[in-house]
Amino acid sequence: MSYLSSAKERAEIIMYLEEKLLLTFFKLSFSSLFLLFIFLFAVDCVFANAPGKACGGVGGTVRVQDAQIPQRGGGTLNAKVFAPDAALQTAPCPFITMLPGGGAEITSVEWAASRLAANGYVVIITKPQTGESLSDYNAAAISGIDFLVSNANPFLSSTDTNAVGAAGWSLGARVLTRTQEEDARISAIVEWDNLAVSEAGDNGLPQCTNQPTTLRTPRVPALGQASDTCTDGRSADAKKTGFNRWRQFSQPAMQVVFRGANHFWWSATASSANQYDIANYYTKNWFDRWLKGDLTATGRLLSRTIINNTTLENLLSQTFNSGAFFDGYNCENLRAACSPSTQTATIGGRVINSNGRGVANARVILTGDYLSAPRYALTNPFGYYRFVNIPVYFDYQVMVSAKNRSFEKSSVALIITGDATNLNFTRSHLKNSLINFADGTTRRINR
Repeated sequence: MSYLSSAKERAEIIMYLEEKLLLTFFKLSFSSLFLLFIFLFAVDCVFANAPGKACGGVGGTVRVQDAQIPQRGGGTLNAKVFAPDAALQTAPCPFITMLPGGGAEITSVEWAASRLAANGYVVIITKPQTGESLSDYNAAAISGIDFLVSNANPFLSSTDTNAVGAAGWSLGARVLTRTQEEDARISAIVEWDNLAVSEAGDNGLPQCTNQPTTLRTPRVPALGQASDTCTDGRSADAKKTGFNRWRQFSQPAMQVVFRGANHFWWSATASSANQYDIANYYTKNWFDRWLKGDLTATGRLLSRTIINNTTLENLLSQTFNSGAFFDGYNCENLRAACSPSTQTATIGGRVINSNGRGVANARVILTGDYLSAPRYALTNPFGYYRFVNIPVYFDYQVMVSAKNRSFEKSSVALIITGDATNLNFTRSHLKNSLINFADGTTRRINR
């Protein structure tokens, strides 16, 4: 997801609104002027509360503290918290709730927590109450978030409680497919072996026999890292089962399948530190992109050569395809050449009142990390608006305002894969109005 968090976008939108406010000051009734002030305040709140900030904390000495934390629903859980060097932080850093594999100890994924903390993240690893219960693992992930946003967090002043990610290995990975659906605080996930369509697994898991139960709804950007197992003649896209569901729901996604890797690449028994470094390379850059808003992370994620001069041709599986679907890319096979799309599309729709009548002269704002400036449109007498020549496969946000109309001001995100001409805003009877979208395959869930 991209957020309304860049200083440039914020300045441009607020300056634009302030200019219009001054020009119309003497033309408006007091009530209309008051509504404009409320809208401006809401826009400012969106920017202020959105994640996506550099926070320093790179290098130095990682701080570590054991903890016993309350479990959601009752009881306590053992956990371990990692934090960046406070002296090197310039702002509170995003945090990650992390899970070990089924029946594994906290130590099994400490390699990841320590590396992320040394790169500007607060991390909590929580051991679930039992070793194989999907519900217990889900509760542990959520309980880790609860703890780090509470006053009990020993590193609370170092923690950006509005920027939350989740990561896990094995059973602790696939359960996050459920957790990201249920906990709206999560903004991005990484699943080590492997991104799945269900917490029960699917055709892309290392056990080779998992069958999905409840299909979960992708809600946030997701990275899957997979082992090169199940070489039994199944489809080359088998490891992309979860990735393809994310793409179906127009959610940013990436899948990497490491050549020759087994399921223990991400455990305490990995055969070399280089395996940890490679896994961390993709994990860190994925979180940098979606939790810190670092657009340069896209280039690192899609680079043909990564750390230690490792090339994708040597790194990625020759049996299974890896893929990418974000920031202008829609790549079926990362081992092959992959270039950003040059296709453009139209975004449009209608702004209507609760009776279905069009709202004329409503202002619609389109923003995105890769737009050089926000774009604006006024609805016509029938309430229709549109933006043309919009590059596809990027994250965008749409915001609406209208005189004497009350609309929700929060950012609504979408990736377009083609024309999206039925993005409709509807005024509600409720005090806090709702924005309703009916945009077909391009629907994204509000985050």
